[in-house]
Order: sequence, then structure tokens, then C-alpha cells
Amino acid sequence: IVKDDEVQGDLEVEVKLAKKGSNMVLRVQIRQARGLAAKDARGTSDPFVKFVFRGQTYKTEVVKKTLFPKWFQDFTIPLSSPLTDNDMVDFIVWDWDRVSQNDFLGQSRISLKGLIVDH
Repeated sequence: IVKDDEVQGDLEVEVKLAKKGSNMVLRVQIRQARGLAAKDARGTSDPFVKFVFRGQTYKTEVVKKTLFPKWFQDFTIPLSSPLTDNDMVDFIVWDWDRVSQNDFLGQSRISLKGLIVDH
């Protein structure tokens, strides 16, 4: 996650390429974040993660009132074509707000170049 006055913390994810039957899948696990910025009035946030792969958006659950959320949420994405050197996964961490717009907490991009099949 990029650091500045409003953005801070670390996001832990795991991305694997795997074989499922005769097909290939991308397995993404959003594990946890640490030391996120407080965006709510009581000094916490309600974080969730959105990530995008090949134009498709995926989203974790919201973890309420914490700067140290734990998701350990798994996503299995079928691959309709092999990975290319240009494939990326973009992660964006948000603070969920019921009444107003969600607040940006940070973002990161992972290149999948050179990712090999996990056995």
C-alpha cells in the first residue's frame, strides 16, 4: 500500500496459479491488513478489499471497526486463456461508509509475470 498522510498500512495477499481438473485457475486469498488509516469518527475504519483481474471485480466482506482486519477470504478464478506477461491484479482497500461515499485507504498492483503452477 502506498504511504502518505491519508494512506498507510500493509495488505497481505496470496496469489497462486493452480490446475483444477483439466483447467487452470487463479487462486487469490485476501488475508489481512495491518495499520490502516482511521477514517471513521471513532478512530477506526470498516475496511474491505476490491480487486480487479482482467476487467472482473471481486470484493471481500467488510470487517467493522478495525485498523487490523482479517479476512482470509479465498477467490478461485477460472482462466479462459493462459496468463500473459501483461496480466496484473489490482487491489484497492476501502473504508465502508453507510451514509456517504466509501473512503480510499490504499492500493497495490501485483504483476503475474512469471507466475508458475503451484503443485
